[in-house]
Amino acid sequence: MDNKNRFINPSDVPVDNKPKDIPKVEDVFNIAIDENGIQEEVEVLDLNPDDNKDVNKVNNEVPQLAGMKSNDNFVSKTPTNEVKKEEDIIIDYSLFVNAFIGKNCNKIRDRIYNFSALFFGVIYMFYRKMYFYGIVGIISYFILSIFVKNIYFLGLINIILFFSFNSIYLSYTNNKLKSITDAYPHSSMEQLTGLCTNKGGTSDFGAFLGIISVIVLTFIFIFISLTLGITSSITSLI
Repeated sequence: MDNKNRFINPSDVPVDNKPKDIPKVEDVFNIAIDENGIQEEVEVLDLNPDDNKDVNKVNNEVPQLAGMKSNDNFVSKTPTNEVKKEEDIIIDYSLFVNAFIGKNCNKIRDRIYNFSALFFGVIYMFYRKMYFYGIVGIISYFILSIFVKNIYFLGLINIILFFSFNSIYLSYTNNKLKSITDAYPHSSMEQLTGLCTNKGGTSDFGAFLGIISVIVLTFIFIFISLTLGITSSITSLI
């Protein structure tokens, strides 16, 4: 028989020339495949072995791709709750408190008593820009003078302020800070700190305004008392 028309018998092919086995997909890419040809679950591994933090936290899982090395970069497109919006940033209000109080901030925050309030009374409120509180304090003096005939007992208000001024002022500060942050929600920390410094602190003009207010309101009260025939410890001095 002619060799050209002869069929090749597979057994005649040398063993070394037989095609080698084709590698399986799971062996190349290290993917576990079950008997039905379906990819099994791949265990999530830590991308950074040097990092002691667990990357597979709740709402922050990072998927491990098959065949990915530990030092490969991977950007997850999965939404996460760890990303904070600008309005969710926690603000340290202690910085604003210090800026608003200004002078003698530590004493006001740490002490119960205040000697300045004891000696200067409502004038000190004006000095601290607490104008409304100062007016209320002056009116309280006049009302107390109607029931207390001895003018020296009017110092009782100063004694009350001696123990309560710091707590009143801190409450006043918190309210002011809330109004400032609500009015300027998109301002930076530096801008808010500057606003707190301008709105708070002390004022020599405020103290002068307090003295003038005491004098003016005293004359008004005396005039009303004499007109209505009201006797008080203040009018008894005239």
